[in-house]
Amino acid sequence: GDGVAHFAKWYYAYATSYELLRAASTSILAAAAIGEDPSAAAEAAVAKRVMDRYRDLVLRPDATTAALLRATDKAAAAARLDLVRTVAKAHADALPLLDASTSHVQDNAGGRAEVVVDWGGCARRVGEAAAAHERRGGVSSAAALAVT
Repeated sequence: GDGVAHFAKWYYAYATSYELLRAASTSILAAAAIGEDPSAAAEAAVAKRVMDRYRDLVLRPDATTAALLRATDKAAAAARLDLVRTVAKAHADALPLLDASTSHVQDNAGGRAEVVVDWGGCARRVGEAAAAHERRGGVSSAAALAVT
């Protein structure tokens, strides 16, 4: 898109050669003054300048970070909604089987049982499990559910 074209225009511009030469020269002098490898310092300074411009012109973090966060939030919300729907359907499908197969429970005379789920505790446990898994070098998909 436009970012690549802007980066190419900057990279191949006549003035960019002098900009990169200035970055290399400055880092060579600074490295020599403190006893470091001037060649490595120049290489690092030029690479940093090129990568900074690439990030700013092509990746555009100001625009893409917000868009990625919105997309991630939307995907997590959709996944959570799908999970809730799937569990609700499984519950509804299981009720007739439970009614037909349960004979050892007394009739509650029309009363309703209430189930309270500690979602915060569940999310905390999932987060702890994800963190423990990541400390071992793994990537956990459970962490995405803990965020929602």
